[in-house]
Amino acid sequence: MSHIIIGIHGLANKPPKEQHEPDWVTAIQEGLARNCLLPDARVHFDLIFWAHLKYNPLLTTDPEPYLPTPVNQPIAKYRDGWLSMARAYVSDIPGDMITKAREWLGVSSLTDLVLSKKLTDLGAYYREPDYRKTLRDLLKKVITDNQSKRITLIAHSMGSIIAYDALRELGRDNVTMRVDNFITIGSPLGIPTVAAAIHKEWNTLRTPSIVRRWLNFADPRDPVAIDTHLRNDYDANDQGVEVEDDVILNNYVNVQGQPNYHKIYGYLRCPEMSEMLRGIL
Repeated sequence: MSHIIIGIHGLANKPPKEQHEPDWVTAIQEGLARNCLLPDARVHFDLIFWAHLKYNPLLTTDPEPYLPTPVNQPIAKYRDGWLSMARAYVSDIPGDMITKAREWLGVSSLTDLVLSKKLTDLGAYYREPDYRKTLRDLLKKVITDNQSKRITLIAHSMGSIIAYDALRELGRDNVTMRVDNFITIGSPLGIPTVAAAIHKEWNTLRTPSIVRRWLNFADPRDPVAIDTHLRNDYDANDQGVEVEDDVILNNYVNVQGQPNYHKIYGYLRCPEMSEMLRGIL
């Protein structure tokens, strides 16, 4: 059985798909070449592109384009030792603060406050049913059309919310569906306001029923993935599939020399991602 990797991007405006999609593939291939010594890896990939539904015009120039890791610089693997645990503990503090604020303001009030003012795309996703349906349907169609293949779904940032909801819908409507690997990266699924919105719709927080494996990669310095361990929030599905959390180092640095710990390219080429993909290609 052949394999396909499906990606879905996250928040904010993007360059057109014909520019953005190859950059995803190049970052994946860089990781496979550097981390797994697979310089000629062939990647069958399809990007679910939705920025054009929110932004007009799209970006003509990416302010943070794909940039390869310097050849003399290793792509470091995160060692989950005491420093990781300390950072994970600290990263949970903002979540606790948000929870307390949610209890004080009420779920709907804080959701509107945070999502509308801070995350425009995400606010629209929850406010506009037609927009929400369109985004989910884009992904559902590609998954449905590729059921003859083994599917790995990589969802970044807000894309992980769209993907989660689409997978729950697919599992509700067709129990024979299957997604072999669901990989969330830089995901806000652990933010209490987001989890509350998901729980409001689905009544439970769990692995989607059609998912056979769920991996969550998060850099503790990523402000979107402030909850690096989703397993504490999402239960197993009926097949016993639980979230597998892995802390990584996002090494992306932009042209000005500034790091962006949320950037997609650093996630796609990290050793933990490369090792996972090596096992399925």
